[in-house]
Amino acid sequence: MMTDTESEPNLNSWSFANTPESLTDENSPSQPKDSDQCLYNVDDNEPLQNAVEKFKETGDMIHIVKQELRWHLLYKRSKEGKEEINTEENTPKHYKLRDEEITKIKRRREQNRMAAQRCRQRKKNKMIDLEESIKRLWSQLHVSKEENSRLRVENVNLKMEVQQYRRYAQNMSFNYHGSCHQTDNYLSPMLTTMPSYAPSFTSETADMVF
Repeated sequence: MMTDTESEPNLNSWSFANTPESLTDENSPSQPKDSDQCLYNVDDNEPLQNAVEKFKETGDMIHIVKQELRWHLLYKRSKEGKEEINTEENTPKHYKLRDEEITKIKRRREQNRMAAQRCRQRKKNKMIDLEESIKRLWSQLHVSKEENSRLRVENVNLKMEVQQYRRYAQNMSFNYHGSCHQTDNYLSPMLTTMPSYAPSFTSETADMVF
């Protein structure tokens, strides 16, 4: 922590406290009449006092160096006959609003608030619709899975029934052909020994018929 004697330098002994030479141009701003007079009064100069206060707070000499550079720039421009420039730091200007402007701002804020509320409500409704759609799709998926499982079981049962019918048809065909063959073998000797009852045609009977 710096004390006041350590932190506050003797500003009148610095180079920027006195002008390098007296200004002789009549158009130069803030021209002192006496050559021995200080161009800038250190005690009454507000920018320098602000720089000193910042130096006391931070311990950084950059604030005083910047002020010295500003003064050298002003001195050089005044020596060359140029116009003064504003080297002061720009401070924000506070503008007092009129009643109409305040009313307009309040109305705009209310409109923005209502618009934001409507936007949030739309998003909420959209989320509700999406959740209901998801639930409906999950329900449909569950029903589809159950239907798929039922159809798979039914398909397996139908395939088993088809195989059973095929085996039954093959057995019936084999039994039918086997029984027919056995019947032919059994009846063949009997048919050869039985008399023929077919009518015999002669020329007379042919004449009678025709």
